[in-house]
Amino acid sequence: MMDLAHWIEGWADQTPDKPAIVADEQTLTYAGFARAIDIASRALVHELGVRSGDRVAHLGENSVARIVLFFACARAGASLVTLNWRLAPPEHGFQLTDSGASVLFADPAFIAHATAIPDALSDMKRICLGAAHADLAEYAAVGRPDPRWDEVPVIVAVPHPGQTVDVPALLALFEGRLARFKHPKDVVTIGALPRNALGKVLKYELRAMLAGD
Repeated sequence: MMDLAHWIEGWADQTPDKPAIVADEQTLTYAGFARAIDIASRALVHELGVRSGDRVAHLGENSVARIVLFFACARAGASLVTLNWRLAPPEHGFQLTDSGASVLFADPAFIAHATAIPDALSDMKRICLGAAHADLAEYAAVGRPDPRWDEVPVIVAVPHPGQTVDVPALLALFEGRLARFKHPKDVVTIGALPRNALGKVLKYELRAMLAGD
């Protein structure tokens, strides 16, 4: 079946070295564009479990990565839900719930905002999109018991294989973007987020793990 990405493949066959996208200091040829779409679409399907008819959301600004994600979703049979970064987390929570998005990609500058979105879809995967935190594969925000405040927010992060998460840099993203009481107090790294057979993140297991620290 034809999809929008076939249009890019056609140009990649005819003019592989011709610039397809020029943004700031980044230039992507048609051959590179087609290759990026193929890699991204395979990751959506085989690593994130995206199926035909699914919704995939993106929180961030216009970028080459967003364009690649748009065409990768088309290749996978999914639809891209672009979120207006000017809206508040509760508004995004409504949009994500209404769309039924199975994955939320957030640009590095919007990780703090994405973490503050109400957890209406507990099985939704949250992925950092962009090179600023390429070491971070996915994450979940959960509460950890605290003797003074009862519970404080903590990020449980999964780094890419062979990578380590830059904790100070990650926590610094929240400065000036969230009320201070909403700032995560710590980052805990693990090998993989616990999920059930349907891919839903088992946050009660994460809370139990944090409570046992």
